[in-house]
Amino acid sequence: MLNIYLSIKNFLFQAVYPFLYWCKLIRKPLHKMIWGGILAACAFVISGIVELSLLPTYGTPVVAGLAQLRMYNGFNCNFTLNVPHLHGNETGGTILPLSVYEHLNIETDDFLDLPYSLQSLGTGDCADIAYNGHLHLKEKIANSFFVSRTEVFNFTDNNNKAIDSVNVRFLSNVNKIAQIKLVETQKNRTKLTLNSDDITQKSIDAGTYDIVVDGQTILAATTLRVGAVYTINVYQDNNGTYMANPLMITPWNSVHILWLVPQYIVMTMGEVMFSVTGLEFSFTQAPASMKSVLQSIWLLTVAFGNLIVVLIVEGNFLDAQWKEFFLFAGLMLVDMLIFTAMAFRYKYVELKSSTEDLQVEEIRLPEKMSQRDD
Repeated sequence: MLNIYLSIKNFLFQAVYPFLYWCKLIRKPLHKMIWGGILAACAFVISGIVELSLLPTYGTPVVAGLAQLRMYNGFNCNFTLNVPHLHGNETGGTILPLSVYEHLNIETDDFLDLPYSLQSLGTGDCADIAYNGHLHLKEKIANSFFVSRTEVFNFTDNNNKAIDSVNVRFLSNVNKIAQIKLVETQKNRTKLTLNSDDITQKSIDAGTYDIVVDGQTILAATTLRVGAVYTINVYQDNNGTYMANPLMITPWNSVHILWLVPQYIVMTMGEVMFSVTGLEFSFTQAPASMKSVLQSIWLLTVAFGNLIVVLIVEGNFLDAQWKEFFLFAGLMLVDMLIFTAMAFRYKYVELKSSTEDLQVEEIRLPEKMSQRDD
């Protein structure tokens, strides 16, 4: 960070300041501070835009007052799901082969018990398959269900984003327990091995993998992207043929990390133009006997600024971070408007020597007492 600061400082002094001076945009230190504050506001705007771009990659988190429902289809045919008392106008729908039905914003206070029915729409292996029962949904839980040959069983999903890896869960609807492997496509190296009855979520490195079941490659060159959460449905028909379908339930990190750089550069430029110039201004314009006091007051304003940030962020007045960024940008612009009005009315003090204003008093030592009389 220090290297960036020094590089941008040199860039400002060598290129930006001369250009702005030539454009008659800066003539005095207060002009630099105005543009520095505007750049800081622009940095917050950029941060807000980046945050809005990141929102779709966060997925749908589980929150208080809501429950999530996912119904995974473990067959290679369509199923019709009917949930009559589901909140809202939606009462179910068609679940595609080896796919999932999602309803992620079901209102509930604590617990919800909903009747449901499932009916297959296929022939052959999928002919005349029907299930009826109740969906037990809990608040702040990703409630998930899997349609298999023998039952519809439930489990709790974990749709939290992976930090620097991929989260994978296998749901298998097979005739007997099989061995499943994830093999790196290029290096032909096995990264994950588990049995088909293991439904726990695993964490692996992002990359391109072959899905191998009992030695058969059933899905080749499947790309698992960083930050995503996958559920892979595996199905075996009555002839012993395997098939699989990876489902991304939480999006991957599609926004490149380099999009974080512009806001840092703009904020650093604003910091140099505002803070460095402000320190210089407060020191040179203060009386010689008040320079230390002005420096302390300047640092005190930084403390008050940090306090405002803490109150807004920790107070949870806003429900999204992008709103906080735009709020800070707005506050900064309003502050700069007031600062600009004050700056154009300010009358500069002519620079003097740091000791010129100090009064020099002549200190006289008391004369020695006369010697005592004999």
